[in-house]
Amino acid sequence: MAQHISYRTVKVDGLSIFYREAGPKDAPTILLLDRFPSSSRMFEPLLTRLAWQFHAVSMADQCFSFSSTAGRS
Repeated sequence: MAQHISYRTVKVDGLSIFYREAGPKDAPTILLLDRFPSSSRMFEPLLTRLAWQFHAVSMADQCFSFSSTAGRS
């Protein structure tokens, strides 16, 4: 049975940061960070595999996906 992946955003210093998570929140957490040109979407198969034993979180890089970006000065 496949694990459910949740799609969420969190506000950090006024910016919306998009992330995916799977697995029980009381399990040890593994944070998967992507960098350009990859995408947090690439981690979805890994999230479902890790979710049986871990709380797996994949954050989207700022200004990509559904995350917002800070203005340029």
